[in-house]
Amino acid sequence: NDKVATVDGGKVTAVGEGSTTVTATAGGKSATCTVTVYASEDTVDTFDDLVSAVGAASEGDTVVIGADMTVTETVVLDKAVTVTSVTGVKLSVSGSVAVFDMTSGGATIDGIEIEKTDKTNVDGLVKMGEGATMNGCTITGRYADGDSEVVRGFTQIAGSSITVTNNTFIELRQPGYVEGKGTISGNYAAGTRGFVVTENSEVTIENNSFGENAVDIA
Repeated sequence: NDKVATVDGGKVTAVGEGSTTVTATAGGKSATCTVTVYASEDTVDTFDDLVSAVGAASEGDTVVIGADMTVTETVVLDKAVTVTSVTGVKLSVSGSVAVFDMTSGGATIDGIEIEKTDKTNVDGLVKMGEGATMNGCTITGRYADGDSEVVRGFTQIAGSSITVTNNTFIELRQPGYVEGKGTISGNYAAGTRGFVVTENSEVTIENNSFGENAVDIA
């Protein structure tokens, strides 16, 4: 739909509000992705506005992050809302602050880029509980093999069921601490000490890929 976006030489350019599908083909294979263009008035552009928008959202609503921002406190997603972002936007965080608390309510984060700018311990930059979903996100830290600090991409409430799909985890001590049920698939991890999966977990781990890690799944 060229009223939403156009493609020229591989470059996708936004044209108007809406969603469309872009297909790339090479070597006899093809892949598609959905491109969504938001109106600027439909996005939140400061951290305070993000917190306010999440608080005011009703179940089923989507909150769209439209600009880079620094996270100064944990954003609590305790209802079935979706938080997504415009492509290229980054949430930066430092210290011991978790970015999202999704331990109740069945919320979703989709396409969010998070950068941990220091090595301070954080048990989970995203805390997940029953029904929580993380899809298409990128979480990058400062971990180097041998560091004593513990920074994890996500942690799971024991016994809960979560969905973690198509995410990228880079330079974190662990991509995630898994302690329950659900699905972990299509993710990529590099520069980590591997996923931790606790005794009695019933999670399905499949179709993930790995770069250079101390181990992949521990």
